[in-house]
Amino acid sequence: GKAAVLLNTTQPNISRSIAELERAFGVRLLDRHRRGIEPTECGRALIDCGAAAFDELRRGVKSIEFLADPTAGEVRIGSTADLA
Repeated sequence: GKAAVLLNTTQPNISRSIAELERAFGVRLLDRHRRGIEPTECGRALIDCGAAAFDELRRGVKSIEFLADPTAGEVRIGSTADLA
């Protein structure tokens, strides 16, 4: 229910998406209890991998923004030591 609110969708949609992921991977991703759910070991591995993928995407976006900014960059000036 909380995930559905955060994602602006319905609880059945979230349940369906999780079930599809579990079928695709062939493993349980969540343990369901009366008081809620928690990720299984496989679920935690998927969460960690997903977080790393999104971190890389964010880094890529920042690189593209930097490269596309005409005011950004670096200037290197070289000279000899004898200039005095």
